[in-house]
Amino acid sequence: MKGTGKHRRSGGDRPGDDAPHDADRDAAPPGDATSILSPPLTGEPPDLRARRSWAHDALYALAEARGRRLEERGDSRFGEVYTLIVGVVVFTAMAGSLASGVFSRSCSGPLCAGAVEGSAYAWLALAIAVATAGALAVGARALGPAGLSAARRSWFASAPIDRALVVRGPLTTVISLLAAVGGVVGLLVALTASAGRSDLPSLLAGGAAGAAAAAFGVVLAGLVQTSRLARAWTIVGWCLLVAGILTAALAVAPWSTSAMPAVPALTSVPVVPVALGIGLLALLGAVLGWVVLRPRLRTMPLIELQRAGDTSEAVISSLLMLETTALDELRGSRALAKRGRHRSRPMRGRGWVAIASAELRRLTRSRTPIVVAVLLVAVPVLVSGLLGAVPAIIGAALVAVMLGNGSAGGLRLWTRSSSVNRMFPFAARQVRAAYLLVPALLVSGWLAVVCLLVGLGWITWAVLAVAAASAVLRAAPESSVGLAAGNVVMTPQGAIPVGLIGILMRGPDVAVIPVVLLLAGFPGAAFMLALAFLVGFLWRD
Repeated sequence: MKGTGKHRRSGGDRPGDDAPHDADRDAAPPGDATSILSPPLTGEPPDLRARRSWAHDALYALAEARGRRLEERGDSRFGEVYTLIVGVVVFTAMAGSLASGVFSRSCSGPLCAGAVEGSAYAWLALAIAVATAGALAVGARALGPAGLSAARRSWFASAPIDRALVVRGPLTTVISLLAAVGGVVGLLVALTASAGRSDLPSLLAGGAAGAAAAAFGVVLAGLVQTSRLARAWTIVGWCLLVAGILTAALAVAPWSTSAMPAVPALTSVPVVPVALGIGLLALLGAVLGWVVLRPRLRTMPLIELQRAGDTSEAVISSLLMLETTALDELRGSRALAKRGRHRSRPMRGRGWVAIASAELRRLTRSRTPIVVAVLLVAVPVLVSGLLGAVPAIIGAALVAVMLGNGSAGGLRLWTRSSSVNRMFPFAARQVRAAYLLVPALLVSGWLAVVCLLVGLGWITWAVLAVAAASAVLRAAPESSVGLAAGNVVMTPQGAIPVGLIGILMRGPDVAVIPVVLLLAGFPGAAFMLALAFLVGFLWRD
């Protein structure tokens, strides 16, 4: 790096232009602070070569510092890569084994016994591929895919360096992560298309094609991020996701299987050549797209990098803390930052009615829990078509608890904040019931639709609705996630994370007990037990 003009020393120990910048940088040891100092600037902007050199030096220094921190902890980069590869392989093997067991041994629903088995499996495989493509488009757009964290924006956003080199690291991480997910989905598509009877070459070809297609989708999303087609891209992604979910539900539902158009069985199709051809085309498209995308990263707007970085940090924080508080805060801040008029209305009603009306208004304004609830209606229908009614009831109970917890942000805030707790001059059970009303209505409506589609009775609906409401109250109080999640018990079979299991089971545990009684043939006792749980959690101190 050479200076482009005379610069006199004006005091202090700053070197002048006659200092041998190239020699100093080449002679400096790796990680030395002097190796990342840029030469003094004049009024002329530096050229691309100089900015790329400065970016390389800064990233190299950060990598060296990170390596030293890993060495202090007794870890290494090889260990991180090894753990990641092993995790992907284990997850893929578990997903493939589960899907193979479902199709070959456990499948007892209408899909396995139907007369149009080949058509149903073909439609289901197509639905999985389409829904995954839509989810990939929406997820890649939410994650950027090119973005910078708050720390990197603070150091590199205004620095005179090549922004493409700084963005390339997080972007390749997103591509690798979603490519691994695409490989698992490709394996499931190949397994579903052949009704669980695929051989190893077909599964490997399907996984490779899925990984290549996912990488191509992420690169294409990066190109869209640098254009004005971002909104259209998101709309197309949501349309594909909804179409895939609806097709999957129609392919396995007993009331719609016979109405689906007949599709020839895929057993006679050469799966390996077709999958490899699709994978090669997707890989070629990903490489060409990356060549086009790399120079565009230099002109990526900072607002786009900030949006993607904030979303990634919120997702990581929610996964680590096992709750959606970070995502809720991000969604609320973005809603306030939108352009246009914001109508602010006072709370209507008095007492608990005002609290319930405010929660209902928050739910309708957010719309995210409602959209998620509509999309998740297909989950019990799919489980019922593949595994029968009993697993469908268990799956519906777990999804209902998840939906209730996702829409109970006000209840969690009131329960976990002592200052907010003292704001309401009502009894605790009244405030708790007011905050519970909106999540209970959402869960009850969702369960009513599910029971109607699956063919379950009203007593099943009542037990599931009351059990889910009691589970929401059970999960609302704050748990010491940071302390309890690290509790591990050593057993002869290995280490068991009892703290993490306890946190994940907090809430579903009180919903599972009435469901077990219901499946055992005691619906009256199951309803009374679920109601006792609900009343007990409402009246607790």
